[in-house]
Amino acid sequence: MGDTSMRELLKIIVQEKGPEVFDNHVLLAGLLNDYALGEYKKERSVLLRLLSDSPEGDSVLWDPLSRETRIGVEPAIAAPVIPELVLIDGGTFLMGSPLSEPDRNIGSRKNTYDYEKQHQVRVDSFFLGKYAVTQGEYEDVTGDNPSEFKGRNLPVHKINWYEAVIYCNLRSKSEGLLPAYTIHKDRIDPGNYCKYDDFRWLVYWNHDADGYRLPTEAEWEYACRAGTKTTFYTGNSISAYQANFDGTYKREMLPVGSFDPNNWGLYDMHGNVQEWCWDWEGKYEDNAVNPLGPATGECRIRRGGAYLWSSAGIRSAMRSSYPPCTYHTEMGFRLACSIRTM
Repeated sequence: MGDTSMRELLKIIVQEKGPEVFDNHVLLAGLLNDYALGEYKKERSVLLRLLSDSPEGDSVLWDPLSRETRIGVEPAIAAPVIPELVLIDGGTFLMGSPLSEPDRNIGSRKNTYDYEKQHQVRVDSFFLGKYAVTQGEYEDVTGDNPSEFKGRNLPVHKINWYEAVIYCNLRSKSEGLLPAYTIHKDRIDPGNYCKYDDFRWLVYWNHDADGYRLPTEAEWEYACRAGTKTTFYTGNSISAYQANFDGTYKREMLPVGSFDPNNWGLYDMHGNVQEWCWDWEGKYEDNAVNPLGPATGECRIRRGGAYLWSSAGIRSAMRSSYPPCTYHTEMGFRLACSIRTM
């Protein structure tokens, strides 16, 4: 695609919907890719539908109190709110912690293997939310807010893993994107060995989808580190001026973006609220490329630590996990999105 074609396309978009459309990096990336292959008209219709005053989408809400699906209730929103996403350029990094790092492996619980084994990983480029999903974002899509500490700009919490993937799909549909997950509530996941999980829903990830999803554990740590090799992205130490941890702020969560971001523009990757990842808990894979974690397990990975955790629990390499059905006060999530390739 020549420069002239690119300029023409961008001019059309700006004239019709204004420069604010460029806040949606995910859609524009796919738009430009498809335009290069002569499919601009199809993608243009998606763009217009996304930005219209009457968004399309499934009128399905997830009720975290009953843990059942309600159908036929329309979310009370005027238009979809595009999340702020950061493009994370792919690369290779050392995942895990060195043997010299204090407090390494404290999240391993009963595991006898090196839980934070340092190993080389390669991840492709992807988008990641600048902030954890807020209560305002969650309520605008689902009509519900299960959080204990209330505030539209506070991270949504008391969310289990199933609720997180359902939200990803609902938000994708409301914005005209292809949902990343196929969720079979009537089929038991044969790879879920958790005896405490009464759901055990079978969840497939469509890797060709352009919709929202949870980051993988490798993507999360790569983005958190933002090129650093230290204990935290702030260096080998961290203070209450840099993150919400150790119960410093009245033992409560703070609004997203309350501290300076890391080198790649991501906020609150240390502390405040734990964030669900896609992966089952398990041993790391050596020299992995875009690892997805084990195919089976009992617990799903959570990263980042939380507002009541000590500094040891919010390290870049710190791993923790819980059954996917669990919804504690400290549990939230952050949106990711794959970069569509043609």
